[in-house]
Amino acid sequence: MTANPCTPSRNEPSAIEKASAAVIQSINDAITAHFIHYRVAEQVDEKTFRAIVAGYFERKSLKEWCQDLGITPPENDA
Repeated sequence: MTANPCTPSRNEPSAIEKASAAVIQSINDAITAHFIHYRVAEQVDEKTFRAIVAGYFERKSLKEWCQDLGITPPENDA
């Protein structure tokens, strides 16, 4: 049985986990920055804006995200 590269065999996070967390933090920071830059507060509060962005992420399939990122989607995605 091959070990899962996403599951560290020690107590510290793996490089994949660290990089993934950094990507999520970058998205979080970008949401705040764009909320301010585009003066979204004139229309909705930041919590509502974050919910709108989350809905956008949720509506896209894994295949669509892979296409946006320029990578081949897994074959088992519908």
